[in-house]
Amino acid sequence: TCLAHLRRLGEAVDTAKELTKVDPSNAGFQRDVALYAAQLSRLRRLAGDLPTAQSLLAQSLSIYLALTKQDAANTDWQGEFAEAQIEHAAQERAAGNADAAGKHVQAALAILEPLVAKSPDDRSTVLAVIGAKLMLATVTADAQGAQQLRDDALQAIQGVKSGRGVPRLLALQVEALAGRG
Repeated sequence: TCLAHLRRLGEAVDTAKELTKVDPSNAGFQRDVALYAAQLSRLRRLAGDLPTAQSLLAQSLSIYLALTKQDAANTDWQGEFAEAQIEHAAQERAAGNADAAGKHVQAALAILEPLVAKSPDDRSTVLAVIGAKLMLATVTADAQGAQQLRDDALQAIQGVKSGRGVPRLLALQVEALAGRG
């Protein structure tokens, strides 16, 4: 059930935090806290608990910011940081702050687009870019710009070389098509 997943992911966050207390300089443990907190944040937002989601995400973003400054060449951390920023945009959108959501998703795209240019077959990064463009389409006031973002997302979906039946990709395709009206 959803509650069981929330509980287990909360336990994962707590365990990772305990590990960082044992070895505060361990970047892997810090990354685990950031990743699990971002994932739990998304679930909390979807469950309607925006204040808890925002608190968790603030922790995640703070850690990712420090990690990406510490090792700017780590593309995994950069991608995860960008995905956390997309979640930040989703939270801002849920709170009715379209302008702030747009700024966060633009920041995510500024990280993701160079990553996908370097590794165009990295499905995870491609999917993150598609998701970011679709998020941006929902918060922009420019109807023509939103349509172009959806068209760009659909074009990127068509360009995916492997895993075309992956549920996340299919969900993004449905979202892009539904937004076209």
